[in-house]
Amino acid sequence: TRYYAKSRTLHWYISALTNQACQEIIQPLSTLPDEVYLKKKKLSLPIIRRSISYMSTYERLAKKYISPAQQLPHSPSIISYQFISPTILKKQGLYLYYPEYSYLISSLLRKWNTFSHLDFLNTPEISTLLINHPFRIEHYNLKMNFFSVERIKIPAFQGYLDVKLPQNTMAQHILLLLSDYANCSGVGIKTAIGMGAMHTKEK
Repeated sequence: TRYYAKSRTLHWYISALTNQACQEIIQPLSTLPDEVYLKKKKLSLPIIRRSISYMSTYERLAKKYISPAQQLPHSPSIISYQFISPTILKKQGLYLYYPEYSYLISSLLRKWNTFSHLDFLNTPEISTLLINHPFRIEHYNLKMNFFSVERIKIPAFQGYLDVKLPQNTMAQHILLLLSDYANCSGVGIKTAIGMGAMHTKEK
């Protein structure tokens, strides 16, 4: 959820990573009445507009980035990760309040392998290729922010991180696939309640 003070509007972004989730979450949302009552806030909010901002399938993403016959239309050198909502990664059971890149990629890879029925990324070789590869941070602008859950404030990070793509072509294509997927999946913990929302772009 993002609040825009100038227009005094709330933008709710709701993602579904499987067909079942789409049927049980996204489709019912399209038939909601034009006003939503927030029970805890005792507040009624009118729905101004509904739209689908992103739609794809695991097969389309795989074909777009991984298919041997597929050539990328351009050659980006940097992926920019924008953390829209407060984000936390986990490292050996501990919270990370800074986006260590290998753990960011581990989280995205884990989400892909959990929800996708395609198993071509679910191998030790792919994990080693991505996680142990040296990466260079080009730019970043990050700050500590807090996410509130039941009046408890959880410290997290927010902002953006630009990472230079490696020379390895396979690693490039997989990272581009995962960065595209991140727009729906989010990254890190508690994405189901709004943490870790991301927007990525290629430069």
